[in-house]
Amino acid sequence: MRGLFCAVFLLLCVAACSDGSASGSPLSALPSGTSAPEVGGAGGTTGTASGVFSSAMHADVGAYCTALRTCFTPNDEYLLLRQLFADNNECVTFMERVLERAPFFRQALAFKASGALVYDAVLHSRVMEGLAACDLRMVGRLKDNPGTLFGWDGTGTVGASCTSKIDCQGSMVCVPVAPDACGGICQAPPGQGMPCSIEGECDQGAKLACNWQSNTCEAALEPGAPAAAGEPCDDPAVPGHRACVPGLYCFEGPPSGQDMTPGARTCQAPVAAGAPCYSGDQVCAEGGVCLATAPNATTKVCGKLLVLTTEGAPCDARVAAVGDRLCDATEGLACVGGTCKRSLDGGLNAPCFTGDITEELGCAPGFYCDTKTASPSCQPLKSTGVSCGDSGGWSCQGFCDLSSATAVPGSIIPDHVCADAPCASDTWN
Repeated sequence: MRGLFCAVFLLLCVAACSDGSASGSPLSALPSGTSAPEVGGAGGTTGTASGVFSSAMHADVGAYCTALRTCFTPNDEYLLLRQLFADNNECVTFMERVLERAPFFRQALAFKASGALVYDAVLHSRVMEGLAACDLRMVGRLKDNPGTLFGWDGTGTVGASCTSKIDCQGSMVCVPVAPDACGGICQAPPGQGMPCSIEGECDQGAKLACNWQSNTCEAALEPGAPAAAGEPCDDPAVPGHRACVPGLYCFEGPPSGQDMTPGARTCQAPVAAGAPCYSGDQVCAEGGVCLATAPNATTKVCGKLLVLTTEGAPCDARVAAVGDRLCDATEGLACVGGTCKRSLDGGLNAPCFTGDITEELGCAPGFYCDTKTASPSCQPLKSTGVSCGDSGGWSCQGFCDLSSATAVPGSIIPDHVCADAPCASDTWN
């Protein structure tokens, strides 16, 4: 999930199924679980059950979930996750649960409440139109600033102080004042021909985009007309790419053979349920996944896992074949010792499970799953200055400061400490 939400949503990076074993996204952050003031898009007034999401924000998460469930990308990360959602409402519930616990979202809420982020109707409209058109380049932009989903933009102009990109207006970037420094200043984004590394980093006002193939800012061609079945399509990170029409997906290889031709992507219809398949990257109809026909079999078919939602149900620790029993991690279930066990919204000292999704949902907002002990349990989020290891901020009230590190004897993973704000030299943490 940290790879999902950090990769996806804002979020978002959702692509893990836990087996219960040891594994795996502000100047003053809002305490996790605190009900924020009304900060919705154009101004919804009815919050969700958590009190954090206004009705407008709830609708925006719904639009994101619709795109997640119906739009496909090359090497799609979310094929298995889609099996866990019976409908869009379940996806929204899951996404909002994760967001409430995510340090980058807490920062966005705090900045919106303080006025450091403001609602931009034009930005919001562009995001919604992009999601509706399956323009999945938008997903890359969302991870730069989680508030983008809700139309929130920074207010910092050129020369203004910043702690991260979220502080700066539009496509400006937060540049550290010195190597490894936490403080930075808002500067114009890279221009034509300048190096870049992430989608949305280049000067969008000049209609530039980061070409991942050359890692330089180039003229951003508008997406071509959506491609039909059999027509060429491109990776959404390539400027001028052609996405497939809704219902089709862009795949590198023929529908029914293993003679892959690198770079030759065409729009293809999802493989029918029960039909043979050969790659986990193929999209199957009816929410299926390309799985082995039986445990340890070499043949594959488009099918489904048996998703278990009942605590105590027998389960399979490893799921790879059609019909394998998978505990629903989005409901806090993990397969432990061959049985589904639940850990969801636990309070102080409540048991929790390791694994991206179950670890993050196992404890209520304001707590984290301490997996460094023999019996993982929910503990209060850590305050500034306390060690956060490699948690990426999920164990902190604020953020895990990655700009400085302390060597740990006998470990190749350095230690870090919790901080009130992210550092300009860090990526989202």
